[in-house]
Amino acid sequence: MLLFLPGFATPPSAYDALLAPVRDLGMAVTVPRLYGLDGYLGRYTAADEARDAAELVAGEPRVWLAGHSRGGQVAWRMASILDPAALAGLVVIDPVDGYGPRSSPTATASPVTFSCPTLIIGGGLGGRCAPAALNHEQFARAMPTAEHVVLADMGHADILCGGPLRWGRRLCGGGDDPAAVRAQVTALLVAFIQRG
Repeated sequence: MLLFLPGFATPPSAYDALLAPVRDLGMAVTVPRLYGLDGYLGRYTAADEARDAAELVAGEPRVWLAGHSRGGQVAWRMASILDPAALAGLVVIDPVDGYGPRSSPTATASPVTFSCPTLIIGGGLGGRCAPAALNHEQFARAMPTAEHVVLADMGHADILCGGPLRWGRRLCGGGDDPAAVRAQVTALLVAFIQRG
């Protein structure tokens, strides 16, 4: 099973094109929406979401975790609280730590307590949606043993599809060919899962 945590204010359907090849492998994929207004108002933290997401996979014998943006931070936090024997691996896609562009790292500020195979995929274009002090590089510094891949032409929202892709690229910028970037990220995700 793959539990994929979406980015802040991003609907689960925005990841359909990214995750379709994972489903084609025969793997069950769940992309939950765990918060409403409280999340938008800052009253539902990434730590709260990680605890609630952990309940969704309680009893699963083997779980892959993945997440994008804030969802990457949630997946990272969740890896610390799951039973290590049940955690197959972790993939974070252009993860963002903290709670806003002016915040300090929170999830990566503490020592890593999990040891599962970990893949960090970073967008090389950066920008205001993944500020430098809180982006994938911070996660890679926190876990130097993780595989860290940076896609030079990837903008923060380029892996999305449909309306969220258009809105995300307006807000966050993006590369020249989001479909090609999405295909690269999917290929990395599928290969990582197949190695596990």
